[in-house]
Amino acid sequence: MNKNSNRIGTILLSVAFVLLGYALLVMRFIPVTYRLIILLITVVVAMIVLIVTKKQIWRYTLAASIVVVALGVFFSQFMVNNISSGKEYELVEYVYLRLKDNKTVEPTDKVGFYGVRLHDGEDETSGVKPEYLDHEIIEYADALELADALYDGVIDGILTQSSFVADIAFLKPDFEMDTVVVDQFNITEQRQSIVKDVDVTNEPFLVYVSGIDVFGDVVTRSRSDMNMLLAVNPQTHEILTVSIPRDSYLPLGCEGGEMDKLTHAGLYGISCSVKTMENLIGHDINYYIRLNFTGLVDIVDALGGVDVVSHYDFTTDGGLSFKVGKNHVNGEEALIFARERSNIDYGDVSRGIHHQELIKAIFQKLISPENISKLPQMTVLLQNTVDTNLSTETLSTLIARQISGDTVWSFKENNLKGSGDMQPVHTLSSEYMYYVYWPDSESLNEIKQQITAIMTPLLEE
Repeated sequence: MNKNSNRIGTILLSVAFVLLGYALLVMRFIPVTYRLIILLITVVVAMIVLIVTKKQIWRYTLAASIVVVALGVFFSQFMVNNISSGKEYELVEYVYLRLKDNKTVEPTDKVGFYGVRLHDGEDETSGVKPEYLDHEIIEYADALELADALYDGVIDGILTQSSFVADIAFLKPDFEMDTVVVDQFNITEQRQSIVKDVDVTNEPFLVYVSGIDVFGDVVTRSRSDMNMLLAVNPQTHEILTVSIPRDSYLPLGCEGGEMDKLTHAGLYGISCSVKTMENLIGHDINYYIRLNFTGLVDIVDALGGVDVVSHYDFTTDGGLSFKVGKNHVNGEEALIFARERSNIDYGDVSRGIHHQELIKAIFQKLISPENISKLPQMTVLLQNTVDTNLSTETLSTLIARQISGDTVWSFKENNLKGSGDMQPVHTLSSEYMYYVYWPDSESLNEIKQQITAIMTPLLEE
C-alpha cells in the first residue's frame, strides 16, 4: 500500500511539473528569465519537501499547488490572447422605432430607412432582417423629412442605425419622448486586415487610438469621440501623443474622399478612420486600439484610481469640480473628466487634450512596479473595453519588455489646432450646415515633423 502510495505521489508530481513546464513555455508575456526563475523555485521547493518529509499528503499537496500555478499561467496567457485576437467583423446596430401609440413589433406597410450615405452605390439596407425587406422600404437622406413622414403617417416606423437617433432628436426635440424602440438588432460587417506589423522592441511604430462611448460589444460601429495618435520609439523610449479634434473637417479615407467630420469616419468602420488619419499625417499607421470609455470605469477603479492632469479649472453640470494640475479620480470621475466639453474653454479641443492626459495617467499607473504584475488579471476588464489589431505575439512582447526592465518613458504632447466653421458633411443631410473644425496648416506641419522625428530609428553604429 505504501509503495503504491509513493508511486501515485511521484506520478502526480511528474504530471504537475510537465503541466507547469508547458504552461511556462506558452506564457509569452513573461520574459524567459522570469519563467526559468519560477521553474527553478518550484523545483527547489519540491526537492525540499521530498527530502524533509516522507508523508504522501505533502506530495499530493505540492502536486496540487503546482497544478494551480500552471492553470493560473494558462489563464493569464489566455486572457492576453483574448485582447489581441481582434475580431474579423464589426457590428452595425439598428433600431426600429414607432410612435408610442403604435407598439406593434412587426413592420407593416411602409418603413422609413435612414442610415449612412454610401458613395459606392452599395445597397444601404443590405443585411437587415428579412422581415423588414418583405415590406416597402423608403430611404430618406434627410432626417427631418424622415421624422415628419413618421408624424404625418406617411410611414409606419423608422429603421435606422442607433447612432443616428440623436441626430433625428436634435431636429425634433420631442422625438425620443414620442417614440419607442420596438426592435433592436445587429448586422455583421466583415473587416479588412490593415495591420502593418513591425518589431515593436526595436522599430518605431504608430498607433491610432479611437475612443467610443457605447453600451454593448466594443466592436460596434460608432462615432469616434476621441482620436489620438501614439508615435512610439522603443529605442529612445519616447512617446508622442497627438490629439485630433473629432470635428476636424477632412476628406474621408473611404466614400471617395468626401468631406466630413473625422468622428463620422467611425460609422464606416475602423479601416475608414485609420485611412482618414493616414491621409492627414502622411504616415502609415501600424496598429489601432479602440477604447470604450464606459469600460474605463472598472479599469481605473481596479488601479485604485489615477492622477490625471487638468489644464483648466472647471465644474461639470453635475457639480464635480476639477482644478488645474493633478486630480485624483476614481472610475466614474475619470469618465466624467473624459466626456466634459461644455464647461471648459475651447470645448472639444480641450476635451481632446484631457483625453491625452487620462490615457497617459492610466498607462503610467498600469506599468508602475506595483501594478505591472497585475496586467494579465487586468485583461479580464480590458477584453470588454479594448478592440485592437495588435497580435498576441506583439502584445505579449510589449508586456514582457515592460516587466523585464525599469524603462522610463518620456511623453510629449501636441494637438491639432484650427478654426471653427459651418459646412455640409457627407454623412448627414446636405440640406443643413454643421459645425466643423478646419485644421491649421502650420499646426499640421509641426505635428508631421514631430511624428517623423519619433518614427526615425536610430542608426546602428
